[in-house]
Amino acid sequence: MMIACSDSSADYSEVAAWLGKPSVASPPFAATASPLHHAVDAETRVLRPADEEQRFVLKVWHDDLPQRTDGHAVFAMTQAASSLGITPAPRLLLSGGRGFVMDHIGDGWMPARLHQLSTEDSLDRLLCAKRALHTLAPFPIDRNVFADIRDLAVKARPIAAHWPQEAEQMLVFASQLEQAVAASGIDHVPGHADGVSSNVMLRQDGALQLIDFDEAGNVDPLFDLAVVLNELFPLDETRQLQVLEAVEGQVSRSSRARIAAYAFADDLKWALWGLFMDASSPRRHLEFLKYGQWRWLRCQMAAAGMNQQELVRHV
Repeated sequence: MMIACSDSSADYSEVAAWLGKPSVASPPFAATASPLHHAVDAETRVLRPADEEQRFVLKVWHDDLPQRTDGHAVFAMTQAASSLGITPAPRLLLSGGRGFVMDHIGDGWMPARLHQLSTEDSLDRLLCAKRALHTLAPFPIDRNVFADIRDLAVKARPIAAHWPQEAEQMLVFASQLEQAVAASGIDHVPGHADGVSSNVMLRQDGALQLIDFDEAGNVDPLFDLAVVLNELFPLDETRQLQVLEAVEGQVSRSSRARIAAYAFADDLKWALWGLFMDASSPRRHLEFLKYGQWRWLRCQMAAAGMNQQELVRHV
């Protein structure tokens, strides 16, 4: 596909005008919702300007998402993260904030797999990159997983064909956790706020980069840690506590409870997201229901294995 200023696509014409020359665009990255969650929220292509070796990535968000992505904020947060050298730099924000162009990460990089990130060395590199973000100036938006849960429940409940029988109980528990967290008070720092392993890129020499700042924002630093632990060591409290101790130097009752609360809430959020997308998205080739049901099952297992009132008391 040749991108030129006369192209009928507004996205491509904007990019062509910025580049000042035609470019070759790859087919969109293959999207998968389950078991690997990859390239789901946006159409993403690699661009190669004519007669140049330099490459860029064009990302345009889909219109079927339950919550509109704040492209201006994502661009700014990606830009701030790139100043630390931990993500490719963004270059062009498309009009209306519907997408942007960023540098291509280069050759030799692959999305991380769970077994790779679970090693001591890779996990240390990952957590160092995540904590580096905490030192930045505040991001332009705040994130609250519990607000996302409320919003997704309102949207998914009327249309979901597979609304779980125990959903209302889980939503009540989430509300109790939200109130307890708000009452105890939390710090907010800029964070990646994304535990998905495929949004971590690894190179053979061990180098690591973060991509996809769609979920980023100012968050409790323990939330930033919890979503990583929930991805790498789901339902493995012993391993989670070992990492928490390495990060904080000790394991307080409050930190332990908050990690469990945020892991539960993150699973509930994405379970509701999967149910909504299954019911509403025209992209029927993606396994949104399978993804939602998997996150829902993990949410149920976590809730069943905890003393809920004790957890609420200690967060």
